[in-house]
This record gives sequence, C-alpha cells and structure tokens, in this order.
Amino acid sequence: MTKSIGLTVLCAGMLLSAGQTAPLRAATAAVHMPQWKSRAEYDAFAAFYKEKDTSKQIPLIEAFLKKYPSSEFKDRAYLVEMEAYRKLGDSAKAIEAARNALKFDPSYTDPVVDDPALGYLAFAFPYTYHYSPGETAVCVKSHGELEVIPEGEGAKYTASSTTTVLTPQECAESRKARAEAELNKAETQAQEGLALLSTYQAAMKVPDANITTMRAWFNTAIGFANLQQKNYSGAITVLQKAAKEDPSNSLIFSLMGQAYYYSTPPDYNNAIWNLARAASLANAANSPNAAQLQSFLSQVYKERHCTDAGLSGVLAQAATSVAPPAGFSVSHPQKHALTGDKTVDAWYQNIEDPMTVDCMATRQNWAQLKGQPLSLPGRVVSVTPNPDGNGTIIDIAITPNTEATAGQFDVQLLDTSQPDAKLLQPNDPLTFNGTLSAYQTTPNFYVTLSNATVNEQTIKMAEEREKAAEQAKKLHHPAPRRGR
Repeated sequence: MTKSIGLTVLCAGMLLSAGQTAPLRAATAAVHMPQWKSRAEYDAFAAFYKEKDTSKQIPLIEAFLKKYPSSEFKDRAYLVEMEAYRKLGDSAKAIEAARNALKFDPSYTDPVVDDPALGYLAFAFPYTYHYSPGETAVCVKSHGELEVIPEGEGAKYTASSTTTVLTPQECAESRKARAEAELNKAETQAQEGLALLSTYQAAMKVPDANITTMRAWFNTAIGFANLQQKNYSGAITVLQKAAKEDPSNSLIFSLMGQAYYYSTPPDYNNAIWNLARAASLANAANSPNAAQLQSFLSQVYKERHCTDAGLSGVLAQAATSVAPPAGFSVSHPQKHALTGDKTVDAWYQNIEDPMTVDCMATRQNWAQLKGQPLSLPGRVVSVTPNPDGNGTIIDIAITPNTEATAGQFDVQLLDTSQPDAKLLQPNDPLTFNGTLSAYQTTPNFYVTLSNATVNEQTIKMAEEREKAAEQAKKLHHPAPRRGR
C-alpha cells in the first residue's frame, strides 16, 4: 500500500522553552517517498491523524511509535505530535517532537516533514536561546553531556566515574562553545528551511501567505543568530527581508532596532524607528513584552536626544508605517548660542547645556553639579504651598524661551525659611540662592534646589504689596458704623 496522508503544519505564537538541537538532513539529498508496510500500520497512523481530541491523539501517536519503530512514516508521526503539543501549549515537548522528526533518517530529505519542523524550530529559537556570559552557574558533564545548573543548586553535584564538575573557567568556556554551536546550528537549519520552501509548497499546495510566514520565521532566526554573533550588518540585511514578509511582528523590528543600535557607530535614526515600530506593535497586541520594549526604546531615544520630547510622535508614526518617512531624523541637541545676557548665558553654559547636549555625559556632569550652590536672577512662574505644609514651592524662569512657554520653568525651589515667600506672584523679579539637588528632563529641563531662599528685597516688596492691597480693600469697603 503506497497511499500517503498529507499534512500541512503552521504554528501560532507562544512562549517557548529551550531544548537541544538535532542532526540536520542533507538539503541536497534525494527526496524519499515513504511506504506503508502493512494495512495495520496505515490504520494505526490514520487513527491518530483523524483524532480531533488532542489529549487523545498523543497517546495514539506514542502507541504507533512504540508498535512501529521502523515505520517510514515515523517522522510524520512526530510532526503530528509536534502540532498536538503546540495546541496544548507544551512548547518543550513540541520542540522535542520537531527534532525527532528531523533526525529520523538524515540520509534523505522529505520537505513535507522537514519544512514544518524546521519552521517551528526557527520560530522557537529566538525564545529558547539563552546565553549570558556574566551569568554565574555550575557546569557538570555527565556521560559526555554538558548540564548547566544555577549556582545555588550546584553544591549537590560531586564528581564520580560518570560525572565531572567543571572549574569556573571550564564552565565559562563550555557554555560559550555550546552557545556558539546552537547559533550556528539554528542558522544552518533556517537556511535549509528556506531552500526547501519551494519544494514543500509544490508538494503540499501550501498557500502563498503561509509560505511567506514560514520564510519570515527562517529569516528571523538567521537574523537573531547574526545579532547574537555581533554580525550586525548581516542581521540587518536578513531582518529587512523578514520585516517585508511579516510587517506586524514586533520581534523582527525589535531585533532590527538592536542591530542598528549596536552597530559601530550606532545608527540612531534607524534604531529608534524600528524600536518604536516594535513597541507600537507590542502595545497594540497587549504583549507581555510591551513595557520592556518601551523602556529600551526610551533609553535609546534619550541617549540620542537627552529627553523624551518628541518620542510620542515617533511612536504614533511607527505604528502605521513599516519604514520611516523620508528625511526622518532624531536630532542631537545643540549648544545654545550666546545671547549677550550674562545670566542667560551662564545658565546655558554651566547648567542646561552640560545636562542636555552631551547625553552620554549627563550622569557624569550631574555628579559634578549636584550639591553645588546656585544663585541667579529670574522671574516667578508660579507659587504654590508645599503639600506637606512646610514652606512654599516657587517655579522660576531664567531664559526668554522658558518665559515665553506657558507652564515651563527652569528652576523649582522649596523655601522653608521665609514664610512670606507665599506672597510672591507670577512675573515678580527675584534673585534666589540654593543647593542643586535634582533635575528633570520632561516636559522640559529644569533643576530643583534645596535649602533655598529668595533675596529679602523681593520678599519685602511682596509684603508691601500685600499691605497695600489690604489697605485698598479697607478703603473700598469701610467697616460699618455702629448706630447710636
């Protein structure tokens, strides 16, 4: 009996867990047509293939594999098992089944089995790969296999005739070598999957849209491997292909953004656009990774622009377009030109520019500024009571740009030693003294002062104005005369 049962498998997205890679089939080997050995074998295969209840399907598959260990349809049985475990959300066993399908017989290629299995492994790889050079762990070799154990659990392992506990240096070297092997294997598998796609599509009459999705999985796996190997230009090239094939996949744009960012020198414009695209897609899909993607985007954007001003606009644009608009650029802040006003120029040169122009040096510059005294003239923007009842919060404008922008200020100070500071009003000129204690970059750059005071002349002016106002009120509203 030579009848075959067709099978097309495409896998939906999920969180995945790691497993070991399996030997590859030769992509250039001859295509082999499997044969049934008996009617009973065919019926046993048909039984699990037609079963709609996944929980019942898996025991039938296991029974088939046990009863017919030399079946030429063994790899296809593993492929059905892979899909069953995928539906149940057991990614580890789905990956294991995919690898079992691939290692069935490396001497020939069967695109009907190989491409779905390779596709699933390519899809899974960016989620399953884990290697952190600085991670502390204990490495044990048992029967020639490397096992990496969290540091806190390594004490229970001791050397024996079959087990070797590696030194920290041996462990680091072994982990690095294994990680490199995993990356090379994943890239090779994905390249093989790409080479088999046209044959697979012809054999199974798979819709073009499904083939495009699988091609995106393969290119994403290759791009991920290149990124981990610091081949950033290679990663960008292949991830650009993946982005065209799957323009709504946040992972692709996240990886591409990282490749642009880690290039030498960093390509900030393309990095920011692709990271914004990734964050927008993740937010729209309510992805659990959305907050992490947004945080990394904000970090890169501020590294380039020093503040997050304008970032919301980039996110809105990236949500609706794969590619940035012509001329898209996130500008690097420039130093302020001299104005001729000594106060304004001193503010720009000594405070604002060191904190907003060289974004990479912001922390270092603030470490030098924090705790230093600051005394400058300015104008009051707003006066509010301190919420805890102790003192008055005064927002002050120093530069003409700030004065001209409603709601913005350059300095915010807390005056706890001058009760009548509460009498100050917007536009009052003053001179303040205080200690630099904090800064903010949104909605605009400003510093916060502690131990702050306002010059006494300004306080007296405010007091006199208050007295005059009270006197005027009495003149306009005299107290009623008492009748005789």
